[in-house]
Amino acid sequence: MNLSKKTISICKAIEAGELHLCPKCLKFKKSDNFNSHYWCKECKNAYMKKHNDELKWIDKVCECGKKVNIRSYNTHLKSNYHKRRLDMMKENDFKQVS
Repeated sequence: MNLSKKTISICKAIEAGELHLCPKCLKFKKSDNFNSHYWCKECKNAYMKKHNDELKWIDKVCECGKKVNIRSYNTHLKSNYHKRRLDMMKENDFKQVS
């Protein structure tokens, strides 16, 4: 079996953990191009940019009646504004029933 010196050095680097294969782009990259993630930094950043750009345009109407971006929804639920709006809605419902 004839293996070139370059192929042998690549195999040794893989065994030593210096090189990893990114399953997204199918390229061997140095270990410092990977955080603790499965994909390399470039592939992960490209995916997250696309994902966040899509979420930028999605709004959700909260139970208090305010239209909130989906990325801010959990923060909105904890806000004083949300609590006050719910309290006002409960008071209005109570007054209408009486």
